Amino acid sequence: MLKFLYKNEFIKLIIEEDVIGFYLIVYKDPYSETSNQDYLTDSLEDAFQKSEEGFGITKENWVSQNISLQT
Repeated sequence: MLKFLYKNEFIKLIIEEDVIGFYLIVYKDPYSETSNQDYLTDSLEDAFQKSEEGFGITKENWVSQNISLQT
């Protein structure tokens, strides 16, 4: 299973490969009304696109910050 992780003070993003595709799972500030948001995407590219639109996080940012991980 392949996972990518981005985390800062307010947001933790996980893109996780699953049997039926890639999930972009968004955990926001626990005090936020939208503290848990899950997005199902068809591909890893779509997951990065979704994260870029919502949070300004691109694949290049993830790679350059060395915040990806594999499990």
